[in-house]
Amino acid sequence: LLRLFLNFSDSLVALTDKGYFIKEQGQWRNLPGQDILLLFAGKDTVYGTPAPTAEPRIYEGLGKPLRQKLPLSKRIISMFAGRSGVLWIGTWEGLVKYENGQLADQSALHPVFNDRIIGISELSTGELVVASLSNGIAVYKNNRIVSLNASNGLRSPTVNTMTVHKDTIWIGSNKGLTMVQYKDNHFRTV
Repeated sequence: LLRLFLNFSDSLVALTDKGYFIKEQGQWRNLPGQDILLLFAGKDTVYGTPAPTAEPRIYEGLGKPLRQKLPLSKRIISMFAGRSGVLWIGTWEGLVKYENGQLADQSALHPVFNDRIIGISELSTGELVVASLSNGIAVYKNNRIVSLNASNGLRSPTVNTMTVHKDTIWIGSNKGLTMVQYKDNHFRTV
């Protein structure tokens, strides 16, 4: 089962339920892994799985040795490594922060963070953007949280997908696509 294709450096990576394949210099190479749902390839390579007890794994890079397993008993559905070096993990039960070797549950900070986290990204100015399945989106930086939901601008309370480009947030919902710009701690839907 093919889950995702992504470009990494000069390579093409294909994630499957039986591991991942990497195409380097015109040759495909199979690297083992069980039921990989997500892969973040930055300074480190992080794998997440859809299993109820996910145990994200951090490797030193694609095809490199395992550095650490994170004990996380929540089903992972999104991940994002911000510029500050923090790894944000979206689960069915909320947002988790991984920093300096420690996992910290962030779900009590805001209703958006206490929902199924379907997307995590970052604006060009460094604010974290978190999208939840039924509570809208939130922008988070320096303990300040600004949220947008169906009561103040979203077309639907259900968010299915989100992507960020510079300071524009694209939100896909059951009622279509919404383009949101974020500036000076305010949302503007377009």
